[in-house]
Amino acid sequence: MNLNPVKPSAFTLFGALGDLALRKLFPSLYQLDRANLLHPDMRILALSR
Repeated sequence: MNLNPVKPSAFTLFGALGDLALRKLFPSLYQLDRANLLHPDMRILALSR
């Protein structure tokens, strides 16, 4: 199995104050970061009205 290194990227979340983002997405992103599964240069942009 050949694994290629992951390139840094940006994650844009529209509706950052919505129920799904607050209850599911933000906690999931937090856990991924704590487990060092996100690239160190990854940027998360959360937008809301």
